[in-house]
Amino acid sequence: MATEHVALRDVVCSLEEPGWNYGHFRSPFYRYDVAEGAAYCIYNRRMMPVSVKTSTREEGYWALRRDVTRLDTGELPTEIAGPDAGRLLDRIFTRRVSALKPGRCSYGVACWPDGGLLVDGILIRLEEERFWYVQADGDFVGWLRAHAIGLDVEVRNPQSWVHQIQGPKALDLLADACDDDGPEQFRYFDAREVAMGGQQVLITRTGWTGEVGFEIVGVHGGIGGLLVGEPLASDGVQPEAAVGFVLPSSTADVGDADRRGVAVGGVDEAHPVG
Repeated sequence: MATEHVALRDVVCSLEEPGWNYGHFRSPFYRYDVAEGAAYCIYNRRMMPVSVKTSTREEGYWALRRDVTRLDTGELPTEIAGPDAGRLLDRIFTRRVSALKPGRCSYGVACWPDGGLLVDGILIRLEEERFWYVQADGDFVGWLRAHAIGLDVEVRNPQSWVHQIQGPKALDLLADACDDDGPEQFRYFDAREVAMGGQQVLITRTGWTGEVGFEIVGVHGGIGGLLVGEPLASDGVQPEAAVGFVLPSSTADVGDADRRGVAVGGVDEAHPVG
């Protein structure tokens, strides 16, 4: 007689006990996730919330399809800079990186010598000789450094964290989220540096949900994490579905896919990132 199979998922949670962690890193806003009863997966050695006790997956799904959501990701940015940066990346990726213009992004796939997929992600050209690659989970940095030997290029970790704002109403909120009304032009795969909550961040017109949206990436060595605050409604957006950017002293309310407010903030000193 056949036995019904029940799929199991391995997740990580935080327990109140003495000791220390090994080999993974907490988000700058870890304690806000914990307050929501978050469970995590380990993604790029980072703790990424995948569920919370204060909302259901169905609620998150319909928020994504109808309103706007915030997703705290484990995506990992890497900076590649120097006179040979473009030359190095042309070696690594399956498309001609040298054709990418500053202020633009492209989908970047890196492969092993036999053609097998190593990792995918978004490549951003910030300046002529400076790129950021925001990668999915994978063994990319060591591969990149190996190919950089003998080239005039620096590969470094900018200590940045990535959040995604996704859903059909995401762009309605962008002007309210920016301190100065946001960029005048923001096409698919554009990258712009803006101010949110008094902090400079990089926004890209990208995302992996299939819905309209953008990503927020910390710059200038900052973390660029998100805290949840009071909603800030835009025209045509219901307050309960709005994403508001306020100072990081507000009460936190973080979920896997949440319709409530968020704010740009700094490092959570009570729970170090490392």
